[in-house]
Amino acid sequence: MNRRTGVVVFAASLAARLLLWWSSLPFAASPVTQDSQEYCALASQLLHFSFPSLIRTPVYPAYLVLISLSSPPPCANLNVIFLAQCLLDSVTAILVARATWIFFKSDRAALFAGLTWAISPVAAAATTFVMTETLFMFLIAVALNIALSARGMIGGIVEGLTWTALTLTRPSGVLLPLIVIFFLLIRSWREWPRRLVPVIVYALLIGVWVGHNYRRSGEAVIATIDVTSIYTFEVAAVKMLDEFGPTRYARMWILDGSGSEKVRDQFQQKFTDEIRSRNPSLPSSLYVGWEDLSVVRPIRDEMRRELNGRIGARAFTHIVGAIQTIRPVLHWPRGGWWMTALEILRLILIALGMIALVRKRQWWMLALALSWTAYALLLPGVCGLWRFRSTAEVIWGVVIGAQTSDRKRP
Repeated sequence: MNRRTGVVVFAASLAARLLLWWSSLPFAASPVTQDSQEYCALASQLLHFSFPSLIRTPVYPAYLVLISLSSPPPCANLNVIFLAQCLLDSVTAILVARATWIFFKSDRAALFAGLTWAISPVAAAATTFVMTETLFMFLIAVALNIALSARGMIGGIVEGLTWTALTLTRPSGVLLPLIVIFFLLIRSWREWPRRLVPVIVYALLIGVWVGHNYRRSGEAVIATIDVTSIYTFEVAAVKMLDEFGPTRYARMWILDGSGSEKVRDQFQQKFTDEIRSRNPSLPSSLYVGWEDLSVVRPIRDEMRRELNGRIGARAFTHIVGAIQTIRPVLHWPRGGWWMTALEILRLILIALGMIALVRKRQWWMLALALSWTAYALLLPGVCGLWRFRSTAEVIWGVVIGAQTSDRKRP
């Protein structure tokens, strides 16, 4: 990829993010979500070499600490964080363009992929929140570039470290390294010694973190987010499906996501009240007890019993949630109608990119993109939030570039 492409992509991406940041200044007085407040609190604890959380992982709080070195304590000046994330995501745009060039050997495809990343509403909006998505997408792009271009033992070790960092940023990325490395092995199985190195490094480091959690809590997990988030939503979703039936359930979520969330919250509250009635020692608000294993364990056991044998219902709710995740957002938390317009344009370009892969018979690339997309959308599908596209945004950026590539096979 030529240098001019990188400069143009970076400048366009940064300009778009700064414009969105400027329009978001009225909202920048405090962390905007409960999750954001928790990340800021954990960053402050990291300054004292303490990380007590089981529900969260440490990389994003450490990132907040690094950003806030110029204006301590962490999150004291949120605009510093937002500006840093604008810069980081603009670098991600370059990395997406570079990965596209590696796949298709086309400067035109790289430029197109990078410029469409610049107008990505998901990537742009994420920079204006104290949330993990911006760092997560950056680390995915770094890991993919290393996997595609680095050779030798050192490259494999750095790749493994990067995959570890992204998983300890968002645990939902835990299987992504295996998917990418599997497809790279299919493309060139003779490289298996090189591909084995990051797998070993990744397994060892994630194993160390899981072992650390087991030593301090008795739970061999990366994080307890499955209990505190996925299970609570999933049980409520299955109960909604039982109540309304598949057709009405799907119509509710796809056409009226915000209204369906309120209905789901009612089912969730009813179920948690039932759990509390059987476990009177639990706190009145389960949310405040998510770091307490005496709260987490009985809730997890109840939820597992509730979901036992409901594979079909769970799969259906995940598929509907995945559709909800990728449907256009009518009211973006940042920006306005133009964000929705850009989102629709980008979704169309992703679909055209997939069609281009079929037309050019780039079956390996198509299989990688579809497998990556399915994993990204189905794993957290019940929740159905635009932020969950972040796991797939990088590969979608590459796929978009396929439309302007003349190459028949990557």
